[in-house]
Amino acid sequence: MNACLFLPIPRTHSSDNRRSQRRAMSVLLLCIALATAPLRAATNTTTLATALARTQQDIIAASAALQATRDAIAQQRIPLAAQLATLQHEIAQLRTEADRRRAIQRQGEQERQARADQVRTLEADANFIFTALQEYRRAMETRLGPASPNTLSAELVTADRALGTSSSAADLPSGATTLLDLAARENLAHLGGTVFPGTCLDADGREHAGRFVVAGPLTYFVGDAGGPSGIVGRRVGSANPALLAPFAGASATAARRVADGDTAPLPVDVSGGEALRASGARGSLCAHVCSGGVMMIPLAGVGLLATVLTLSRLIALRRIHPPSLELLDPIVQRLTDGDAPGAQAAALAIQGPAGELLREGIRHHTATPEALEEIMHERMLGIVPTLDRHLSMLAVLGGAAPLLGLLGTVTGIMHTFRLITIFGSGDARLLSSGIAEALVATQTGLFIAIPIVLIHAYLARRVRTILTGLEQVIVAFVNRSKPTA
Repeated sequence: MNACLFLPIPRTHSSDNRRSQRRAMSVLLLCIALATAPLRAATNTTTLATALARTQQDIIAASAALQATRDAIAQQRIPLAAQLATLQHEIAQLRTEADRRRAIQRQGEQERQARADQVRTLEADANFIFTALQEYRRAMETRLGPASPNTLSAELVTADRALGTSSSAADLPSGATTLLDLAARENLAHLGGTVFPGTCLDADGREHAGRFVVAGPLTYFVGDAGGPSGIVGRRVGSANPALLAPFAGASATAARRVADGDTAPLPVDVSGGEALRASGARGSLCAHVCSGGVMMIPLAGVGLLATVLTLSRLIALRRIHPPSLELLDPIVQRLTDGDAPGAQAAALAIQGPAGELLREGIRHHTATPEALEEIMHERMLGIVPTLDRHLSMLAVLGGAAPLLGLLGTVTGIMHTFRLITIFGSGDARLLSSGIAEALVATQTGLFIAIPIVLIHAYLARRVRTILTGLEQVIVAFVNRSKPTA
């Protein structure tokens, strides 16, 4: 039987792989040679020529199959190359279109950014003009006379409506025109004397009808039908004109003559009303405390609680006095004589923690000195909480008071910034309430905390003094009742 070894010839799909084909042919021939060697020895009917012929036929068949595969690959490569070129051309066109659209998008974004910058600039200019007009409106009230709002109230309402936060941009020109015309007329009125009717408040807050006389920076009021007269100004916390310096006698007669169109000398406040307003601005202690805001309530609670605890501790510790060591001699002598009931009776005469320690020591006088000292120290440890009662609470209150004052300060500053946000920073008097709240709260917190800290230090020192005296009583009692040999 003829034996023949067939090895698969690898098919390659590229023309540049001839080296691999030759290597495969060499391996095939070597395998054929190795396979035919035992065949010659096994049988004599198969010759080397027959094996080589078959091998050559296999090689020819494999070569033909390889060539057929190469031809098929070559036929498929041409349309694939054409399709690849078409796709690459389309990709290039799409990239060109994408670049064009990106350029258009960048140009649109630049134009949009430029318009947004222009809009922001115009908005900033409009806001600046709007804020300047509002600041001028608020500052205008500080320059108006005390009685001017009586005659300008309708026009001021019109200007405020146009300059309000809810008004539109179309109302801004009319509001600005109204405000500026109003300011121009008011400034012209200040150049000469003006008399106009109105109402004014007296010192008790009652309203009186009469006439106002404006003479430069000063404003006078003359009541109808013999009503009060005097120099007019604004009281703190009120926008209504009020009599700051009522007239009597000749001054009242002179003011009435001037209001009737005659001439007469009038009293003049050379401070421009500042001295009168300053005297009227002095409030009571209650008003000063109330100006501190809502944080004054917990501060008042801290102060009241600290006062109660301080009084209770001062009274409790004042009654405690460590006994004189000479009082131990009768007690120790009776213990030495074996009269424990008599020693207990003598110890009952000693009040306070020292008496409790001595009575405890007498009950255990038969113990060793070390045990007796430990027993009396244990009793003293039970007395310590009584002596230290409420001291930790006082320390907490002393630390909490300035923190509450600081919280009030923060609250007042926040209130001030809210006022600045609403009214601006042109008039410092509008910010006085927030600043007063901040300063009064801090002042009150420190005013409460400093005495608490000092009293806590005194009470802690007093407790240490009492404990030191009790330590001396324990040591003296042990040493005298248990003398060493």
